[in-house]
Amino acid sequence: MIQPRVYFALPKEYRKVFRLRANPYIPEEGEYLLNHNRSGLLLALKALQLPYGSMVGVMAYNCHTVMNAVEDAGYRVRFLDVTRDLTLDLDDLRKKKDKISAIIVSHLFGIANDIEAVRETCPHVPIIEDCAHAFGMKQCGNMGDFAVYSIGAGKFPSVGEGGILKVNKVEYRPIVDNLYLEAPQYSRKQERRLFEKLLALHWLYRPFVYSYFTLPVLKRNNTKIATAREHIKVNRMANGISAVYNAVLPSMEQRKEQQQVVSDYLLDYFKGHSGVRVINKKPYESNCFMFPLYCSDPVVVKRDLRHRGIEAETHFRHCLIWGKEYGYQENDCPQAEDLTHHLLMIPTYKDLTL
Repeated sequence: MIQPRVYFALPKEYRKVFRLRANPYIPEEGEYLLNHNRSGLLLALKALQLPYGSMVGVMAYNCHTVMNAVEDAGYRVRFLDVTRDLTLDLDDLRKKKDKISAIIVSHLFGIANDIEAVRETCPHVPIIEDCAHAFGMKQCGNMGDFAVYSIGAGKFPSVGEGGILKVNKVEYRPIVDNLYLEAPQYSRKQERRLFEKLLALHWLYRPFVYSYFTLPVLKRNNTKIATAREHIKVNRMANGISAVYNAVLPSMEQRKEQQQVVSDYLLDYFKGHSGVRVINKKPYESNCFMFPLYCSDPVVVKRDLRHRGIEAETHFRHCLIWGKEYGYQENDCPQAEDLTHHLLMIPTYKDLTL
């Protein structure tokens, strides 16, 4: 059976929450509970109150929802290159910084960027830390003006449909307060539909169903590359999701340690493999959301892992196709272009034996 690349199983805490109506998470000062990470990005960008059409720096190897948020806020995307180690290329930032009014720095796959170095490069430019892959990492989310987190399905923790915006710079909080008050809350009917959707994903990503139905039927027949443009609908976090998040929080450090152990095993396993370069060589400095490999021939590595029951795929492999909808020009970010052809992501949420 195939172990899916992303984790969609509902936490066992769901049964307790929906039967007993467990207590929701109480946000700390400066935290805002939303339906998605992208909603937090949008509110943060709006709170900056930049002139219409301002340029926002976005790492080119990224999710299209980051580009969506910039456009929905009334700004334009300025693509920034990514190093071969999946961090923001500071040399490229120096070349482009004069036209940038804000920067979104994404900590991809639990690999932390040096926010101090970004701040030194652009000392007067607001920074939004995108921590969708960096939950539980103490070195992420505290130095930017804002930080956004995801607890959506397939993330870590994989709770459901949720995101958290943290406003570190106090002067922006009154603006975000007003934007947050405008965001609607889920109705009971909407919460029920959300739970039904998550329950369907839970079954579709169980290894047996995934191996014999989801992967060969649903995923193989869905070859269309979706358009990048998608309007962001901001909601407050569903009460059920907030309660589950509150219930799983005590176990998150243990779960992170388990992922670090798996990554440490993979680091040792791929050491010396011809044509394969491990990107995250310091798993104990990361939450090890996924284990990225740079492969000279990813098709061969992917096929070998599939035979061993592990699904490995290129994450964001269409990012620059999406980027062209936002003005990306070929060769503007050559390292990011190279990554789209050579990266594979291996799951770390369960023990592996290769």
